[in-house]
Amino acid sequence: PAPAPTPVPAPIVAVTPPVQTPSAVVKRTPAAMTAVVCDDDSTLSRIYQHILSKLGFSVHCGANGEEGLALIRDKIPSLVLLDLDMPVKGGFAVLEDLRNEGFSGPYIIVLSARENKDNEVRALGASDVIIKPFSPQDLVKKIETLLKEGKI
Repeated sequence: PAPAPTPVPAPIVAVTPPVQTPSAVVKRTPAAMTAVVCDDDSTLSRIYQHILSKLGFSVHCGANGEEGLALIRDKIPSLVLLDLDMPVKGGFAVLEDLRNEGFSGPYIIVLSARENKDNEVRALGASDVIIKPFSPQDLVKKIETLLKEGKI
């Protein structure tokens, strides 16, 4: 009699979970543009949020430096609008914390009523300074230029 056929084992199928990519290494695309606004003036924050949203950003707002710093760490934005004079933690302290942590990446625009602070805030890692008061159109032009130049 003929030998019985040898059973064929079922194929092994490996199920691998999807790869989780940290947002810090995701290539920025217009759809992934994120901004954090750190300003204790809620009226100004709403204006900045409106402007940035119209320019295609997903916007997150912090009412003080602590909230803003937490948002920057969590959202890893391409742009930060940072007021210098805020309660709890001011803009200078936020810049110092980011520098001390080695955090780099976002284009940080400091918004300040204090003149002559350009060198000081740039030394702490700010990319640009806009002196208050300024018109919303000036902010729009600045951000549009940065987008065109590929800086954010």
